[in-house]
Amino acid sequence: MRAPFSLNDAGELSRLLETAGLRDCTIRAETRNVRFVSPAMSVRSYIGGSPLAGIVATAPEEAYEELVSEIEQDLDSYTEQDSLCSRLKRISRLPCVIATSWPSTGR
Repeated sequence: MRAPFSLNDAGELSRLLETAGLRDCTIRAETRNVRFVSPAMSVRSYIGGSPLAGIVATAPEEAYEELVSEIEQDLDSYTEQDSLCSRLKRISRLPCVIATSWPSTGR
């Protein structure tokens, strides 16, 4: 599932940044490590940012916790020092934004 990472079009991202008032932005694709405090936090964040969020929210709490637990066990091999670490390359090369000037706030 790529939905949590769906904003990966550099042109679209550039237009959004310009609309927000950011200028002099550089966008480049990078492969980076991502680290979560725990595998469970990773699973909860991923589900919350996916199209499944609404469906999962209607599930009983016990079923949700069981889902998190099962996925957490599957992610065990990516756990280092009690935190989840993985290369985003497994998902795709994601855009990285560097903005050197912010919109004027009138201050």
